[in-house]
Amino acid sequence: MASRRNVVPLASVMITSLIIAILLSGLMNSQIPTLFAPSIIEPAWGPSQSASFALVGDLGCSADANQTLAQINATTPAIDRLLLLGDYSYRPDWKCFQNQLVGQGVEDMVRGVDGSFKGVVVGNHEYNTGSSENLNASGRIDFVNYFGLVNQNGVNNYSFDYNDVHFTIIDTGGETGQATFSVGSKAYQFLLEDLRKSAENARIDWRIVLLHKNAYSSPNTGRNSNAAIRDAIHPLLDLYNVDLVINGHAHVYERTVRYQIQLWQWL
Repeated sequence: MASRRNVVPLASVMITSLIIAILLSGLMNSQIPTLFAPSIIEPAWGPSQSASFALVGDLGCSADANQTLAQINATTPAIDRLLLLGDYSYRPDWKCFQNQLVGQGVEDMVRGVDGSFKGVVVGNHEYNTGSSENLNASGRIDFVNYFGLVNQNGVNNYSFDYNDVHFTIIDTGGETGQATFSVGSKAYQFLLEDLRKSAENARIDWRIVLLHKNAYSSPNTGRNSNAAIRDAIHPLLDLYNVDLVINGHAHVYERTVRYQIQLWQWL
């Protein structure tokens, strides 16, 4: 991504398969603990750095999934990094999705320069619920071991930098209330501290948050209604000038309209 100024401060995108980053903004009104505007250090401008990212979520194990991953691998100019947004196999076993990553030649696109996997989000179908569409206990262990994650609810929150882009990955929990993202949760506390630190880093020009469950969705009923996530996350994203938020979960493609909320509305 090239350097930028005067872009929309927040975005929320619902995806099914492949997305190349789109800038847009979110909308909400919430009640959270009092937050005060930080002093955000402007980037130390230098030669423009560009990078390209592909993002996939809710793929499953199928011919269509293989085709999507093959298209990512065949894209020219080559995509620098592949980021995964959760809900991978939709089966009790994880290995079919792992085989797709390897078989389509994109496994190394998920790795960082140190060889470890970066940009892997845990979805609700990676939580064991006894459903045939969720990982079972052994499938969950295979999944976390493969990606170097932790086999505990709600704790797979981490961040990394790629050039001048700071990525924050949030674990939004399972579908039966395990570790739901909300004010005061482990993921909330991690996001708050991580964004604070990134705001003090003059090298960072872009802040992007990846999560699985959606904060916004037009089919805003049932499992697509995530008011707890929305009310917790949006103030932090706006406070720390997060540029883009991308999620999966709702099997539609949506993007929010532009909207700027002033900090005083939360105080």
